[in-house]
Order: sequence, then C-alpha cells, then structure tokens
Amino acid sequence: MSDDAAMHGATETHEQVSAPVSFRVPEDMLSRYASNFVVQRQQHEVVLSFFEVIGPIILSADEPPPTVVPARCVARITIAKPRIQELVDILQKTAAAIRAESEAQE
Repeated sequence: MSDDAAMHGATETHEQVSAPVSFRVPEDMLSRYASNFVVQRQQHEVVLSFFEVIGPIILSADEPPPTVVPARCVARITIAKPRIQELVDILQKTAAAIRAESEAQE
C-alpha cells in the first residue's frame, strides 16, 4: 500500500490467481533413506521428522552389543495443519496401490 493510500485510510484488495505449479527437484538434491519417523503436532502445523538408523560396525563376536543405536535426522518437513489430510490421502492411495501390486504378484 502506498504511503498516500495509507494516510487516507484506503485499503488494497488482492485477487487470488490460479496457476499450475511446476515442480522442480534440483539435480544435486540427495535422496535419503529413512527407517524411522516422528510426527509432532504444533499449534498451526505438523512437523514430520525422518531418521536413518545406521548400526555400528561390529568386527568381532567378542564386542558387546550396543546399548543405544543413534538415529540421525535426515529430513524435517513442516506442513500446515489444513494440508495434512491431503498428505494422508495421498499416502493411503499409494499404500493401497502397493498392496494391490503385491497381491497381484502372489
């Protein structure tokens, strides 16, 4: 809003414009394996954290087993609460397709 409009109490209105989204993945972006994940609800969003567990290298049967295996966070994604159901729906459709493929192979 211009200073002149602000001084005279004018307001601006913004029209919503619809345009297709062009998804682009950078060529150098790494894909990471996640064997564990955590979902945290916050006030206005949901935080998804993805972890990779890499077990220790044990070279001898005489070595004691680890008491804790670290899980390294490889990605953390924050999603607005109103969009979480859309993600759940996509994941459920994907899981159903994987089940159908698996059953067809049996």
